Amino acid sequence: MIVQKFRQPESVALFRVDGGAIAGPLEFPISGAEHTKSQSMEARIQSALAAFPAAKPGGAIERMEHLAILKRWCYRGTRAGEIFFAGAKGELPMRRLVRGIRRVYKGEAPEILPA
Repeated sequence: MIVQKFRQPESVALFRVDGGAIAGPLEFPISGAEHTKSQSMEARIQSALAAFPAAKPGGAIERMEHLAILKRWCYRGTRAGEIFFAGAKGELPMRRLVRGIRRVYKGEAPEILPA
């Protein structure tokens, strides 16, 4: 999952990466009275991801193009946004994703993981 700033001021963009194919962006609103009181951020993210279909690349060429885009973005010196990888069971680290969404929304530096 890639998280980047969205063109709307109170939202971030989510890009789903599955099998080398990039889908999105999906607008994910951060604030708003209807969202903050009824559900937790984790529950909102899970419901948004459940409604977010995976991209199906047309063939090997399209998959290679998606991977090339991902590689350029990932190894860029001044990367905008953060990327989160699913664990061994295929589940995203929800707490890290919530913190990452808040960092991207606020324009803070990404989390540095210990080596």
